[in-house]
Amino acid sequence: HKFERGSPEYIHALKDPTHFDARLNTVGKQQCEALAKEAEKLTYDLILVSPLTRTLETATLGFPADGEAKGGVPMVAVESIRERFGRNPCDSRRAKDKLEADFP
Repeated sequence: HKFERGSPEYIHALKDPTHFDARLNTVGKQQCEALAKEAEKLTYDLILVSPLTRTLETATLGFPADGEAKGGVPMVAVESIRERFGRNPCDSRRAKDKLEADFP
């Protein structure tokens, strides 16, 4: 789905239970490709990420070579940095075991 932020369709989609722990859409994945090009220029030794599917996808797509090109940079999902008070299905996360299966 692609909705302009703030549009009635976008607001409705926020409340839609089918968007529970939403995944990135095509535009989001394209943005991650651009992020990956910029990430190649950076020096870092740790990646902290929220344990929501869309943020885990962003981190893994945006830093695709972190393990090889950066000498094994760890990526750690941290519960305390995720959206905590979101009232929308997209701000809720799946069970930890489901996330670990998709993002080992």
